[in-house]
Amino acid sequence: MTTAKEEETERAMEPWEQHHSIINMPRYAYNAAAVLQKQNVGFLITCTFRREKSATKEALALFREYMKVTEASNDVVATMKTKTSSLGKAAEKRVKLLDPSSVTAEESTGEKLPAGDFKSPSVEAEEAPAEDRTSAAPATRDVTNADSSVTKENGEAGKPKNESVHSGVDEDKASSEAQEFVLMKLDTMGVIYILATNESTESVLSIVSRILKDVQTSSRPPPKWCHRILPVQGTCSTKPEELQELVFRLVKQHLESTSFSGDQPLNYAVAFNRRGAEGSAEKKSFDRGECIKVVTAAVNQVTPSVKVDLTSPKMVVVVELIPVAGISSLVCAVSVLPGDLVISKPKLTVKPLVPESRKRKHH
Repeated sequence: MTTAKEEETERAMEPWEQHHSIINMPRYAYNAAAVLQKQNVGFLITCTFRREKSATKEALALFREYMKVTEASNDVVATMKTKTSSLGKAAEKRVKLLDPSSVTAEESTGEKLPAGDFKSPSVEAEEAPAEDRTSAAPATRDVTNADSSVTKENGEAGKPKNESVHSGVDEDKASSEAQEFVLMKLDTMGVIYILATNESTESVLSIVSRILKDVQTSSRPPPKWCHRILPVQGTCSTKPEELQELVFRLVKQHLESTSFSGDQPLNYAVAFNRRGAEGSAEKKSFDRGECIKVVTAAVNQVTPSVKVDLTSPKMVVVVELIPVAGISSLVCAVSVLPGDLVISKPKLTVKPLVPESRKRKHH
């Protein structure tokens, strides 16, 4: 017969809480419309069919490794900085009390004295008679004892117990992970969309570039479940004016980062892909031709010195249409990539992380 205490212990964690503690993944954001309107950056990942959860765990671990995220240490450092600043202010006050040489004559009397007229109390004590110095000693000891008591009291108050430290770090770690990555629920399989709220358009591109470089040079083994990772530098709806505005901003930013002079035409290409949504009405209203037309207008708006090159482009504008749960229309995930991150055959897309033979084996 189980006691009330044992029953309470058994009900300590609900099944979904146990699952979350084991999987350690952020939850899905079902307010997708509000989140995507902010044009957050992130990663679009293709993975093995029906292995989305395994690929998500693998991708998050990979991103944290290359982002060099240490949530617990960062939280501890931030806490220590806060305590140091608060204790530092108290220490400054104590220094002024114990070190009269730091107080000027103007501060002590409020009057401006001529040079050489002011003497610190320590100098006056040396010049005073012996009995005066003896009578002044207890007051100095009282100040010192008071300072040590204040320091001890601050130390005891600012020193939390080990259990509270660990629990606070765990809570901060969980909240930081939830804020760092946001999972978007997609109405298709084999594709994952992860928002990186703390990253920028340059950082997500740098992360994917370093991952591809390390995999290609065999510095690290290729992922087991993730096939391709596209750095998403912005999102918008399928409205032509929104897509053109986003492409214009990203292309301009890319050309400024590469110091494009415009003396020679820039070879570029447009990669278009649609995820799911087969047979939808939106497929007829916004197709490949319409997308290429909008992107071309945006690129020519930035610089007219460009030329289309589908074989070896120096710049590739990638537009992925993804079906996000909770949104009736498709969402455009846009990236402007350098030519060394893409392949042109069998079609223009970002380079794979896993060889084609391994992908067929997993399927």
